[in-house]
Amino acid sequence: MAFSQTPETDHSSGTTTLAVKGWIDSKLSSNPDSGISALLSFLEKKADRKILSHRLAGRTVLLITIHANDSSRFFHLNGFTFAGAVLKVENSRPPRNQANGAVQPPTGPRSQQNGTFQSSRPLAKTPTSEVEKVMIAVIHKRYNAAEKYLTLEALATDPDFVATGLSQESAEKVFKALFTICETKVFETPSKRREMVKSISLSSNSLTTVKDILSLSSAFPDLQNLDLSNNRFEDTGALRYWRNQFRNLEHLILSGNPVDLKPETKATILKWYPNLKFYNNEPVRNGPMLGFSTPTQPLAPQGSLPTSSHPEFPPGSTFGVPQPGKSEETLTKELMGLQFSFETKLKMQFVEQCLSANGWNWDAAVANFKAMQVAGSIPAEAYIPGV
Repeated sequence: MAFSQTPETDHSSGTTTLAVKGWIDSKLSSNPDSGISALLSFLEKKADRKILSHRLAGRTVLLITIHANDSSRFFHLNGFTFAGAVLKVENSRPPRNQANGAVQPPTGPRSQQNGTFQSSRPLAKTPTSEVEKVMIAVIHKRYNAAEKYLTLEALATDPDFVATGLSQESAEKVFKALFTICETKVFETPSKRREMVKSISLSSNSLTTVKDILSLSSAFPDLQNLDLSNNRFEDTGALRYWRNQFRNLEHLILSGNPVDLKPETKATILKWYPNLKFYNNEPVRNGPMLGFSTPTQPLAPQGSLPTSSHPEFPPGSTFGVPQPGKSEETLTKELMGLQFSFETKLKMQFVEQCLSANGWNWDAAVANFKAMQVAGSIPAEAYIPGV
């Protein structure tokens, strides 16, 4: 995707013109005014700012004139749904390097084309206000409100970054500025950032250490999905600054990095992120339903209760069965405990002790059990008799 340059601004009046697209596919497009009055009300309400004037450009593009200082408010609506249609809010004119609708490849040094940030001149070379405008525009363009997804992939090849010289800056400077703007200009409060951004992609930025994107963890500490694919992280040492961050992370992608080829990487990542459910688009563990390793005997015959073949539970026990009021976390731990008991022959009391002591990390608990078993430190009464 290519992104437009900064908005067309009338500096004499302090106004900006934006283009709104996609509304023609809405349920209100059959109205006598094609739904424009409803669209204008929607935009003003969501942006909490006034639209000064509007006009049509063709049949499907609505040009709106707003105060220049309000542009970020309206850019934020890119990806919002209006009467069943997904809106696109963008600058009112195409990028300089776009001709006949085709996006031209960025020009400049080879390092820029390969998506590598440089460190050849200070960030302030371009006036700060202009840099900020470009960054705000790029953030809004790359934010999908419906999916709560912000993609910052291959920024050094972004046409706007190339045009302003930002692609020649160091990654650390650029990302620090971007995430500061996210915090202060776009997603201004912690609750906004928590609710509006669940997923971020930093793929293909030639990153070698998370020190270059360290501020991501302070701007979006509650992130659930993070894509770091196709960068240059050599080993887990390049990621160590984040080992106590992102406690709610559920999906991490490291494919396309040298670190992903290291045999110890996955185990380390699972230890750092206890809530991780997916790694490189795959469940963190293989197995039925919850992704745990396959037990040596099935939990129960198909159609029966999970505890039916476990001697410690009475008939009809709902342990491991979804119930009203039972949280997903509780259900997960119950099934995990049952499976661990079937595999190790341990009583549930000792199963819970082992899993809890290892942070409910299956691999760590199995390793702990095997080590104690070899050392002969598991008492006989810990095992289910006759099993």
